[in-house]
Amino acid sequence: MVTHEAMKAPPKKSALDSGDINVTKTADVANEILNEMQRNRGGGTVGEDESRYQVAIRRPDSTEAADWTSEVVGPPELFPLKTVNVLTAGKTAIVFDKTNKKLWQATLAYSVMNGAGAFGEAAFGGENTQFGEGPCVERGNTLYVFDQAVLTAFDLATGNVRWRLPSVGIVGLFFDDQGMMYVNSTTASPENIKYARQIDISQKTAAILLKIDPRTGKKLWSMEPGGFISYLSGKFIFTVQSYDPGEDADSGMAAVAGITPSPPYLKIRRINPGNGQVMWDYYQERAPLDVRFSGNMIELVFKKEVQVLKFLSF
Repeated sequence: MVTHEAMKAPPKKSALDSGDINVTKTADVANEILNEMQRNRGGGTVGEDESRYQVAIRRPDSTEAADWTSEVVGPPELFPLKTVNVLTAGKTAIVFDKTNKKLWQATLAYSVMNGAGAFGEAAFGGENTQFGEGPCVERGNTLYVFDQAVLTAFDLATGNVRWRLPSVGIVGLFFDDQGMMYVNSTTASPENIKYARQIDISQKTAAILLKIDPRTGKKLWSMEPGGFISYLSGKFIFTVQSYDPGEDADSGMAAVAGITPSPPYLKIRRINPGNGQVMWDYYQERAPLDVRFSGNMIELVFKKEVQVLKFLSF
């Protein structure tokens, strides 16, 4: 395990020593208090697993597939796709055919997040999440792989890079009936990866939605819908944003710093796939346990209630 500093150095001069504390300095004082508490509880560093792992891939159901065995650096994870399998480990992606023959290997800019996304929004485990497909997606003759900060389109047969899209915090990909790509990502920057434990109450990392032409990687539009796409089918695109302060692990720290937690809420928005504009939104002052979509039907599951909503289709 390699330990990295995940917070900036404390300020040489405390905000509390800068004279009268006015409204403009409140954020600086709160940040200093929260970050000091973070360091004191051992949250100033993160550990990265750079161990060597021996990996064996075998197909017990096939007599034609020979075992593949080798060593990789970083925790390995296998993503079985339609015609290929992808092994990720740290900043490496290795692609195999279904007989375990190695086709090609690529080095990524950052590590592929096995398990949780860069900000904890998704857990892949080899399966798609409510926020889309990933981090390895096969579509046609292209393999899409996203790490912590870059989405890369590879030629499936050769491994040649077709295009790269820098975006920190991607949690999933969607494709519509016309083959266009929708990317669930965030407004975070590479600095958020480097200083993952730094607290800044004035900085708000928001969800961002990108529509991409997968042939060229050209960005057709981008917008901040207030939440990630959770459903895409035909003309229906919905984003969901919810918050339950009772599940906020840092609410105690916020209370000590004099910060009032935000109230619970649910916000659902329908997005126009043509231009990314919000067609309508729906709001409740409580957070659900689950939200599911089916055409023009929305199912909401709360702690003690289930709601089914229906809207006119247009």
